[in-house]
Amino acid sequence: MENLMAIGLTSYRPLIGGATHMISTGHYLATAAGYRILEQGGNAIDAGVAAGIVINVTLPQYTSFGGVAPIIIHHAASGETREISGLGRWPAEASIDYFIREHGGDMPHGVMRTVTPAAVDAWITSLSHYGTMTFEQVVTPALELAAGGFPVPASLHRALVSGGDNVILDEGDTSQWASTMQIFYPRGKPLGIGDLLVQSDLARTFQRLIDVERASAGQGREAGLQAARDLFYQGEIAEENGGVYPRPGRLAVDAGLG
Repeated sequence: MENLMAIGLTSYRPLIGGATHMISTGHYLATAAGYRILEQGGNAIDAGVAAGIVINVTLPQYTSFGGVAPIIIHHAASGETREISGLGRWPAEASIDYFIREHGGDMPHGVMRTVTPAAVDAWITSLSHYGTMTFEQVVTPALELAAGGFPVPASLHRALVSGGDNVILDEGDTSQWASTMQIFYPRGKPLGIGDLLVQSDLARTFQRLIDVERASAGQGREAGLQAARDLFYQGEIAEENGGVYPRPGRLAVDAGLG
């Protein structure tokens, strides 16, 4: 380090500069996705959404496409700084009194811990208000990674092995998460560092959203984005997600997800 200091450097990492655009994220594949969008002519919001959805794919122990996505956007042209909450809602009956009465004040394991998935709305809202590209354009890098797979990073492997706050599966009876077990714990063992993680169901969800957006393309970009959102929150995908809830001990869920 002394030799580096002598020539004016303070880090072993290279200094990265740019003349027109740059992006930094928590995973190199998300960074690559965002840069790809910028190179294709997208703006910062397009790139941010693309990178964020890739994070949903590559670092699912932190957040997923069916999770939350709080977003802060600074719009340089207008000088506005806006927040998109990206946080879901609890079912109507999820009151403090309910959990005290039914569970002794504890939060039970399983689906009753979950809120409605807000990430999809947050990503699409960002594109609608501040982006320039279609949902298909920004989600394509994530779809490719979900369908084709990518090497499991050390942080995901640690979460699968050790559990804790960022574990993929909630504690308790994992039999209710059979499909998730097949993806992240094939043959009953957690994926190792460098193993290929393929998420075919997620890729199919991306493709379904793309297909419905394409079907509305003749009505303009906004109509396509809204069609994708509606499929997730009011269409077939909403019905499939709602099917998670009709189980013993379920709370009442509002019709539709949003």
